[in-house]
Amino acid sequence: MKLKRLEKNKYKKAIIGTFIVISIIASYLLGKTFSMYQVSKSFEFVNGKVNYYGHSDVYFAYYNGTTWLEDIPKKNNADNLVYDHAVCDNDAEVEWDEEEWTPKVKNLTKAKTRCSLYFKVEKDTTVPEITMLTSGSYYSTNNSGIATARFGRLGGTLECKVTSYNNKVVSKISDINILGKHTVECTATGNNGLKTTKQETYNINGTFTVNNGLDCTDNCKRAFGNIYLLKGVIQYGPYVPILPGCYSIGYVASNINASPNFTVSQNQSMGGFSWIGVVTNVNYSYSDANYKVEIPQLINKIEFSLNNSSDKLIVVDSISVTYVSEKC
Repeated sequence: MKLKRLEKNKYKKAIIGTFIVISIIASYLLGKTFSMYQVSKSFEFVNGKVNYYGHSDVYFAYYNGTTWLEDIPKKNNADNLVYDHAVCDNDAEVEWDEEEWTPKVKNLTKAKTRCSLYFKVEKDTTVPEITMLTSGSYYSTNNSGIATARFGRLGGTLECKVTSYNNKVVSKISDINILGKHTVECTATGNNGLKTTKQETYNINGTFTVNNGLDCTDNCKRAFGNIYLLKGVIQYGPYVPILPGCYSIGYVASNINASPNFTVSQNQSMGGFSWIGVVTNVNYSYSDANYKVEIPQLINKIEFSLNNSSDKLIVVDSISVTYVSEKC
């Protein structure tokens, strides 16, 4: 009788021991499985933002193909990883928001749902596209943007230079700030290494007033945005840089036809070579006037002058400088 009772106890101990070993192994495997998933207590639900706490956690795991990733790949990553698909248990589903770069979970019915998100390598082969401002004539104060670029998902950089003058880097028309005909070259360089270059030509013109470049000699009066010229008084300015070419100079003024004494030159006190232009094709329209002059080379400080040699009062409102052609 004692031997039978001892055999029963040994059998019972063996069963208990086996059960303990199985429990330890099962716990280890279960823990290892869940350790590859990240708990998300706040994520996008298809019907809005929903927070899940406690037993309602959602677990995410991320893979590059079959390789487990410690975290979700960053948007526009250099490894060219893009979202592929997702697999969830408990019949849950994932919709991927490409713009926000985040999963949106739907049909979530049970706690501790696990979703595996799979990414794949897809190289960005997008060639950048450049859209430039239409070629034409613009005023030097125009703030229109010169160009925009469209890149692939890895992004890129856009740079525009004035190849006709010192390769100055510009982003809008007012950045050019030099009168004349300009060629602007824009280059879009994608972060994927692909590049596009495009050119346009812009004629940069200017309008100048007493508040923007125009002045006069002693005994003149400046008021109400105008310059008042008595006999012997000279209006001058605007002392801006100008490229070679034929230009039309227009005056908005009163009594200007009483004293057609126009001069175009470079002011020597401001440096530069000695130059005086030849004024041609002088025309009058009511109280305004215009003429043409050919600029032979780059002038850093152009001066348009009007000398009142008459007995009438001349009131200058503004001067416009418009590029016409390469030669007059």
